[in-house]
Amino acid sequence: MISSLLHLRPWLCWLVAASLAGAMPAVARAADGGAIAGIVEGAVTLIRQTTRFALVEGVALKPEDIVETAPGAFVQVEFDDGAIVGLGEGSRAILQPRVARLKPETSPRLYLLEGWIKVTPAAKAGASFNLLTARLEIATQSAAVVALSRPAEYALFVESGTARVTERDGARASLALKSSDFVARAAGAEKASVRTTVPGDFLGRMPRFFRDRLPARGAVFAKRNIQPRQPEAVSYADVAHWLRTEMPIRQPLVRQWRSRVTDKRFRADIATNLNAHPEWEPIVFPERFIKKDAPASAPSAGAVALPSTAPAN
Repeated sequence: MISSLLHLRPWLCWLVAASLAGAMPAVARAADGGAIAGIVEGAVTLIRQTTRFALVEGVALKPEDIVETAPGAFVQVEFDDGAIVGLGEGSRAILQPRVARLKPETSPRLYLLEGWIKVTPAAKAGASFNLLTARLEIATQSAAVVALSRPAEYALFVESGTARVTERDGARASLALKSSDFVARAAGAEKASVRTTVPGDFLGRMPRFFRDRLPARGAVFAKRNIQPRQPEAVSYADVAHWLRTEMPIRQPLVRQWRSRVTDKRFRADIATNLNAHPEWEPIVFPERFIKKDAPASAPSAGAVALPSTAPAN
């Protein structure tokens, strides 16, 4: 069947072939490592494979889990190595994502699609934590950092330690930041601005849960098998933001969610919004990518008919 593909758009060729073969292109992901939801305040959603859950304290988190916080909500994710990540309200993140066709300097332990994040390092000397946002690559060294990421702006404050921040646009400007440094790029700004103190308006917007270091609570749940609650199959609305994000992040999600096209509503929503994620076209409309048999060609004008070789009766 793969050999019968015809006239595919170049960027779709690899996806259709991989889909029909039951495989996806090679992707990179940070080494596996456990994590747990140590603190959950308000409504926090966990999306795991094709299921949406209500996240509760004590649930073990896995690579590629998506965690999202509602307005006013907060979740503290505690990694096995002692690193702690807080996600403020209105945040969307993937833990240890698979990243396709992208080569950041270091494999990210987390991708922040949007929202507020605070990273507190593990206690060991030189502990690093690398994360990716739509605008930045962030590599920390024994650093506590607070960052805000929105489609049109970003801001980051180094509370302690050191961090290297690299913009992901064409210029790939890179900054080495130290304790108390603040970097921000407002909507429409041509370049980032750096200060040695954090501005008051940033502190005023910062989630209240970020103001103090909260205790790690993973040990409380270590021997308990706590499961997320209220499982439901993901709808298009549940994952629409991720279906529309940058290709290196959303490409691996095609395989994760492709089975949902058997749901009529999900399939219809995908089809209606196909311009936002055209890589789904071969999955929703595979018939468009199958070569049709060519019609038999008629004899050309002036051709001489050969006599029949069949014996006469």
